[in-house]
Amino acid sequence: MIAMKAINKMSDSELKALKAKITDKVGERVRYEREKRKLSQEELADLAGFYRTYIGHIETGAYSPSMFTLWRIAQALKIDLSKLVKDL
Repeated sequence: MIAMKAINKMSDSELKALKAKITDKVGERVRYEREKRKLSQEELADLAGFYRTYIGHIETGAYSPSMFTLWRIAQALKIDLSKLVKDL
């Protein structure tokens, strides 16, 4: 975990890289939990109320989802939201 002091001293490019790393990790976790339940992207999207392409973009790290979006995905996967965001 990164201390707030360290974050405050980061350059814009370092912050952008950190955001990308977190976004990628969240996407990996969404994919892992989806595949663990043997769901397709389309099935998860239907359960969570999104388009399949949106789930795909989250899983690949192309999109950085809001906490509400992650909550909806967690609900669809029947897991606690913390499984997707813990120890980032």
